[in-house]
Amino acid sequence: MKRIDLLARLKAVEGDDLYRGKRIGSLSAYMSDEQLEKHICALEDRLHADRPRSD
Repeated sequence: MKRIDLLARLKAVEGDDLYRGKRIGSLSAYMSDEQLEKHICALEDRLHADRPRSD
């Protein structure tokens, strides 16, 4: 995945209420693309895990 796409995903996660006001992307400039993708995946997993299920 291209870095610009990864940064767009990071921006989308940062806009969620769970991470609002937190600097979750502040170290992204120092991460490789692979590290950044792992970081974003972990954030997205936590984001989806904290959502209540609508069964």
